Amino acid sequence: MPRVLTDRENVAATVLYLIMQTATSLKCERVHLLEIAKRIEYHERKMVLEWIDSAIACGIANMYGEEIAVSPKGQVFLAFTMQVANSVETVDEDARTHPVLAPVLAAIAAESRFRPPPSSVAPPQPVSKPPTGNSIASEKSPWTIGGMLGVALIAWGLIYTVYLLLFKPH
Repeated sequence: MPRVLTDRENVAATVLYLIMQTATSLKCERVHLLEIAKRIEYHERKMVLEWIDSAIACGIANMYGEEIAVSPKGQVFLAFTMQVANSVETVDEDARTHPVLAPVLAAIAAESRFRPPPSSVAPPQPVSKPPTGNSIASEKSPWTIGGMLGVALIAWGLIYTVYLLLFKPH
């Protein structure tokens, strides 16, 4: 039977993929923690930062000042998760005897902060833009749409007036 990742291994892999995805999108190897925080929903940031601390404690991520990167051990762990995802039959025996992977898996299993999110909260997903912090203002109410329409009409009026002043003969 193929091996399945434990909850803690899933959380660890999620954190490393988040770090790698952010680094790839910024075209760099190390990522500032603020860049990662910007990509996470506000209410999930504390949990994700706790997971990042756990990844550092397990040795699968390294800190360089305020920047973070996936460590070589973390890259081995990610390769392992890919083998598990591809249902490689021998992955469980290989993991138990691997000189780098076996201690990493033991550290992840022992790390209590790698707990999965509550069932009411979906795993953290990167957001397309940073949250504004004011969820009421970000909702599209009739007043918001009307305000945007008003601003657009005023802008059009100003542009038309400038056009008439500059290009129409008097």
